Amino acid sequence: MDVPQSKKIDQGRTSAADTLHSTADSLRSNAQAGSEKISNIATAAADRLETTSSYLREHDVRGMVGDLESVVKRNPGPSLIAAAAFGFLIGAAMRSGKD
Repeated sequence: MDVPQSKKIDQGRTSAADTLHSTADSLRSNAQAGSEKISNIATAAADRLETTSSYLREHDVRGMVGDLESVVKRNPGPSLIAAAAFGFLIGAAMRSGKD
């Protein structure tokens, strides 16, 4: 029996949240070994990853799409630039995969 698409998306979302959480923990652990400046940067990055991990756990796909729509409506110019950059990166990745 096939797993419903929504179940697959939820599993991927949970997996991504777990990976982000693990990466944040790793950054925090390794931050202690560096200089104070590197430690501060690593800790800030770990905090962002942890926030993203929590967001993924707390929101379903429908909620994330709604949040994205709100951001695009509030910031249409930067959203268009980000979409163009993302499209360029995806295109470059696809072209390099064909070589």
